[in-house]
Amino acid sequence: IDENKARATKAVTDHRPLLDAIAKKLIEVETLEQEEFDKIDTNYSDIFYGVLSLSLRWDSILMWSHYASNHEGFCIGFNKEKMRNLQSLGANGPVIYSNQYPKINPLKTYELESVILKSHSKSEEWSYEQEFRFVKIFNDANPPPEKRSITFPIEFIEEIIIGYKTPNEHTEEIKSLTSEMKIPLFKIEKKNREYKLIKRTI
Repeated sequence: IDENKARATKAVTDHRPLLDAIAKKLIEVETLEQEEFDKIDTNYSDIFYGVLSLSLRWDSILMWSHYASNHEGFCIGFNKEKMRNLQSLGANGPVIYSNQYPKINPLKTYELESVILKSHSKSEEWSYEQEFRFVKIFNDANPPPEKRSITFPIEFIEEIIIGYKTPNEHTEEIKSLTSEMKIPLFKIEKKNREYKLIKRTI
């Protein structure tokens, strides 16, 4: 993790003149509206940052509805410690949920600590997601897709969980793959008389 921080710090240092110029411009424009600032900041973030958002939970009814095609998809369970120790993923940590925006010094907007503070802050309304994020700062502007892509070793995967509405043909395909790779496979079920999800081995 210290090595990841060192790499991210180096990336920030390499772009220091540009970052200082952006921060200075933002401070000089006293009438800059929040919307304008967000646009400038978002454009820069898209160029130099990469963020991987995961969750610490698998049993959220809302997340299965939103992110898994209304319970028809599947969930991949990764080994947390192996993921955190993977240097290519960058700095990492849980998302902090609050009703207030994080306070960031404009002169330090693109310092590593500020980058993490921005990427790991969300409204309390999203707290049910229990997100855990990885953020990487790239040395090159607009890195090609291959530099933004990460290949995980199979041993990083601890389980696959399929939704309770996953079509049979997809279930059989996933069963075949997990059996070949020796990855535990589970299927979501609705708990009787409760708004809860449980998983069972298949």
